[in-house]
Amino acid sequence: MASTLSAAAPAAASASTSLEALKAFNPDTSWRKEHWLNVASVYSQLVNIMASDLRFCRVLASHVDSTDFDYFSRVIVNVLNLCNQTLPFIKELVFHELSNVQPELQGSLMRANNIISKVQTAYARSAGAEYIKLVLHDLLEITVMDENLNLEIDREKIIQHPDSEEQKFWGDNADKAVLRHQQMLENVVMTFIYRITDPDIVHKMPLQMRAIAGFIREACNHYQPESSMALVGGFVMLRLFGPAIVTPEAYGILPADVVPSPKARRNLILIAKVLQNIANGGNVPQKESYMLPLQHFTQSTVGRMTTYLGQVASVQQDDEELARLVTPVLPVEVRNLELQDLFELHRIVDSCSAKLLEQYRLSIRTSPAGWVPSLTPNKKEVLRVLGALGPPPRFSTFKEVKAGDGEREIIMPDSSTFFNVASVDTSILEKARFLYQGPNAINGSAVFYIICNRVRPEFLNNVNPLLSHIFKTMDAAVNSGKYNLVVDMSWAHFSKDMRTVMYKQANFLWSMFSRTYKKNLDKVYIIHPNSFTRTLLLLTKSFTSRKLSHKIKEVYAWTELTKVIKQEHILIPESSKGFITKSYVVTKVNSKGRHQERMIKFTLESLLNIEPKTNAIHDVKLLSDIEEIYTCKATPELFLKFATQQRNSATFPAAGTSPSSPSNSPPNPSPMSAAATTTLSPPPPPTVLSPTPPSQSAPLPTPTPPRVRRFTAARQNWQDQLYRRYICNSTEERDAIIQDIFTCCFKRSFTDKPQDYQVATVNNTGKKQDRTFKMTMDSLLCLNAQHQIKYEISFAGIEDVSSDIDHPDVVMLKLKPESNYRKIVCPNAKILVSYLQECIYQYRKSSEALVNMMAFTNFETSF
Repeated sequence: MASTLSAAAPAAASASTSLEALKAFNPDTSWRKEHWLNVASVYSQLVNIMASDLRFCRVLASHVDSTDFDYFSRVIVNVLNLCNQTLPFIKELVFHELSNVQPELQGSLMRANNIISKVQTAYARSAGAEYIKLVLHDLLEITVMDENLNLEIDREKIIQHPDSEEQKFWGDNADKAVLRHQQMLENVVMTFIYRITDPDIVHKMPLQMRAIAGFIREACNHYQPESSMALVGGFVMLRLFGPAIVTPEAYGILPADVVPSPKARRNLILIAKVLQNIANGGNVPQKESYMLPLQHFTQSTVGRMTTYLGQVASVQQDDEELARLVTPVLPVEVRNLELQDLFELHRIVDSCSAKLLEQYRLSIRTSPAGWVPSLTPNKKEVLRVLGALGPPPRFSTFKEVKAGDGEREIIMPDSSTFFNVASVDTSILEKARFLYQGPNAINGSAVFYIICNRVRPEFLNNVNPLLSHIFKTMDAAVNSGKYNLVVDMSWAHFSKDMRTVMYKQANFLWSMFSRTYKKNLDKVYIIHPNSFTRTLLLLTKSFTSRKLSHKIKEVYAWTELTKVIKQEHILIPESSKGFITKSYVVTKVNSKGRHQERMIKFTLESLLNIEPKTNAIHDVKLLSDIEEIYTCKATPELFLKFATQQRNSATFPAAGTSPSSPSNSPPNPSPMSAAATTTLSPPPPPTVLSPTPPSQSAPLPTPTPPRVRRFTAARQNWQDQLYRRYICNSTEERDAIIQDIFTCCFKRSFTDKPQDYQVATVNNTGKKQDRTFKMTMDSLLCLNAQHQIKYEISFAGIEDVSSDIDHPDVVMLKLKPESNYRKIVCPNAKILVSYLQECIYQYRKSSEALVNMMAFTNFETSF
């Protein structure tokens, strides 16, 4: 039998075995190569279809599920802002809404949580944010910071939550409190009205906001003339000012350390309710009976509000500035959009594709002969684009876990400290959330977090409140047993004043803690330490024990904490997790079924398999060599099928042996860049997972001759090259890997710069070491000749990069934690500097977009 084996046998046998494994895997979602290689091209086509036909956008919006209203409104506003089509789109929505309103929905016209209200709110937030700050900043800050201000007029709430200070004056007479609060509420509301309706303030209102008010009045004149001012007022108060009044911290109106208390939040809600009632014609809703005593007040201010709303809506449609704001700018440059927005758009449009297809077919059946509806071509085009794009990459929208979510109630023992902590006001420290308790560690010990970038010098200057806050937060757990401290240094900037105070107070603060605090301290984990951290540690050694020094562990990647704390229980801010780079610890399953631990990282054109123990790159697979990706919702596994002829993929020798080929540079032009400009063609039929004939999967005879053993080894090696199976830690991590593949291909479409650079690093003594710089999607890897990663620099950690003026082949690199520049010698120094600067800019831009996306929270309040 061995003598009859042909050269084609390994491939056939390997394919058979792999198809059986793939069939057993039972995938429910798959992507083909063209889906990720063409992602930039197809996204560009999709976005420009929507930007060029607003009626199609409106039809698409009508099919969006209500759970996606917030996402869709944010994405569509970001897309249309790039081409000056947001205002025309809002006009399209307004006229369609008012021309098709049902009689039974008259009362909720443009007030329900539908697409038009969400889009208006999103656009008001993006175009009117600075104006809102100008108008409301000082009023809101005074209102929130006044701890004695109580505007509650609901008698039941006053009885349920009595104010101890007010009880000194009113006792249990809630009616007197209501009258007093009503008078104060009217005074505060009048202050807001005078400010908002001031002619100078009206003149400064952005033309975009006035244009929307004008669209509403124009549409009302055609379809709902009796509702004109009420609907204009609904937009101005409910969509522009209302959300900012209720949640000023989400608009950046308040200082970063100020968060409204529950009482202050209730005050803001009442102010917004009254303003909305005035804009609605002075009518108080019957369902809120406690607001009825304000009816006379709201009616008396309607005249001033109506005059104001008329001024706001007085916009000439032929205004030159307005004409400029609505002049289309096409085509849309898709690279100027955030990729997360494009992924969201892909997902939402894909979820509507079945309804769009049905509407397309229906429009063809009901159209007069020889006439095609204007919406039909774009529907058909979108469906064609979706067919070329494939399933959306699955991904999760991560939200930062607030510190308070992990805290538990701590009861202070009466004799736990040397002074009465209850008598000290710690409210400012509590609002700053720089110290809080999280879920216990794996061994059951308590865990406390110190977020250094939230600590201010004045916290250390005033020691009594600081100690009181620490003891109230920690005493109960510390007295119960062992505890851990997680000190997050991410993004912390220590000014000269801060350092001076820390040096001055460190010894004193340490002396104030009891022996229990020192004895029960298990470990101190310092996340993302910098040069100042080491200086502080040297200082503490002068007055602390040697045992404490042994308890301190420096953690350069927050994921290392998963050894002692479950990942879902690590409560550091999401921004701190972004301080380091993306990598995934997975289990690779080879053709023998052997499980091998690997770490995966991505460059813009390849997948790096890294051996965790040696920190060496084991092999590199080009993303353009992956033929198909398979996943199953029920498992965190990932199945990759590679091309039989792989161009530049490489396997490296083990660390310590001589390297194979000296270069693994990408071809020029890059296959990613070429793929992004490929003309779309109908997708090929999907792979059919049919059962393998028994003859192909029959076991080899025993005993195994030497030639068969060699063939079996070759077949298994071939199978490892053709198929790869990864087991991820979770389905979320698996989905993140798929998303990163799309992200890398998208970014690679817009650059042809090489990803590898041969350099020589120069230390302080002038000694040079030959290294390779490899760019990943969010970091720079420094490799030695054995392809070991000597160190990794996150783009987030680079403060500056520039060329040496006197030596054009020298790159000067400055990292945030370091005071001096690093010197790098590179033949392609100019290209390296340019590429690093571009990567740093894009990384910072993406980080800002992530922060903005997390801040885009849906605050719905019934006014």
